[in-house]
Amino acid sequence: MKKIVFVIVSVLLLISAACSSAGSGQSGADSRGSSSGNANQPDSTQEKFEDCTGNKKHDVANGIAETYEIPYKRVIKWFCDGSSFDDIMLALETSDLLESEVTVDEILARRLNGETWNEIWDDYGVMDQ
Repeated sequence: MKKIVFVIVSVLLLISAACSSAGSGQSGADSRGSSSGNANQPDSTQEKFEDCTGNKKHDVANGIAETYEIPYKRVIKWFCDGSSFDDIMLALETSDLLESEVTVDEILARRLNGETWNEIWDDYGVMDQ
C-alpha cells in the first residue's frame, strides 16, 4: 500500500512540475486545446505538429518522455488515443513496479475500457506489495 501512495504522490509531483515549467504553453495536464498565441505565424525553431493537441510540442508530454526516457511520440500517441497524462504516468510507474511483466499499453487499454486503478492494481497484486 505504501508503494501505491508513493506512486500517486510521485505522479502528482511530476504533473505539477511539468505544468509549472510549461510557462505560456498548456495550462493543464489533460488539456487538448491549442496553445495561446498566433497559430498562423510560422516558427522555424519548432517542428511541425503531428499530433492531436494542436501544439508544436506539448510540454507535459515532453516532460513525461524525458523523465521516463521514452520517445515523445509514444507518449503523445497514448494521449491522443484518449489516455490522460495522469493515467500515462501511473501506467508507466505501475509497469515499472511490476518489473515490466505488464506493458504500459495493456494497462492503458484497461483504463480506457473503464477499469479503475484499484481494480487494475488488485488484479496485478500491486496492493499486496
